[in-house]
Amino acid sequence: ELWELGFFLKAPKSLKSEREIPITPTTYALLKRVIAKNKKNRLAAGGAYHDFKFLFCHDDGSPINPDYFSAKMKEYTQEYGIKMRLHDIRHAFITYQLKRQTRISVVQELAGHQSAAVTLGTYGHVLKHEKEEAIASSPFNIKTAK
Repeated sequence: ELWELGFFLKAPKSLKSEREIPITPTTYALLKRVIAKNKKNRLAAGGAYHDFKFLFCHDDGSPINPDYFSAKMKEYTQEYGIKMRLHDIRHAFITYQLKRQTRISVVQELAGHQSAAVTLGTYGHVLKHEKEEAIASSPFNIKTAK
């Protein structure tokens, strides 16, 4: 951990936390614009730039308080009458992937979970409906006589 500019900077909580994730071409284009802006700010600030390698940062490179993102999310969702926290987007994504029957190993990797067991332990309730359908459609399903 490193205390810098009022923040504790620390390594990710597990080896799986640092990973490559695929992004859409639209997201790629937006991130390229952010990187170009940061590069411009870095050159303009010279030695006064705090180069922590953050993608989203203040113009001088210093970190943005994480609470800012949560507050902005709350502001945006309230504007549209939605009750959702920033972290809920992660849960919604994982739930969506499980409901569309993405392989558990893929979901586990995207989520950065240590194992598929962690993913299933956290999100297994999402699959309850699929289990019921599997039993109902099984040729071994015993039907009652009329």
